[in-house]
Amino acid sequence: MLRMNFLKTIKVIILLSGTALLMSCSDDKQDVLMQEKVTAQDVKQDVGNAVDSAAAYTAQQKEEYINKVQAKLDDYDQKLDSMLTAAQSEMDEIQQKSDAQLTESIEELKNSKQKAAEQLDELKSASGKAWEDIKSGMDSAMVDLEKSFEEAGSNF
Repeated sequence: MLRMNFLKTIKVIILLSGTALLMSCSDDKQDVLMQEKVTAQDVKQDVGNAVDSAAAYTAQQKEEYINKVQAKLDDYDQKLDSMLTAAQSEMDEIQQKSDAQLTESIEELKNSKQKAAEQLDELKSASGKAWEDIKSGMDSAMVDLEKSFEEAGSNF
């Protein structure tokens, strides 16, 4: 029985201590709330600060995005310049080859025409039977000349 009384006493002491502790916390909280009274002006200022912070954050995000896009556009400009340079180099090479082929074709035409003109001169000065022999050479020169013109024409 003595033991039961002892336990009851301890329970009461714990209960009283807890109640006292809660009351003291409650008073401290009330004191803090009374000391930090929030006014409408405080709320307006806090909201204004939040709006300013949000606006600054948005502006910062916009600026970062603009910089990112501009960097990509600059990169594409460099790539485009490289492509144009390569294309121009190829075009120059093609032009040089084309010019060389054109010059070669023109030279072949001139040579074929010259041979035909020489054959014609021989034909003009040839006598009776000789002109028959020269005629076959003339026919061959004219075939070569026509072939040269056809080949040259396919290149243009």
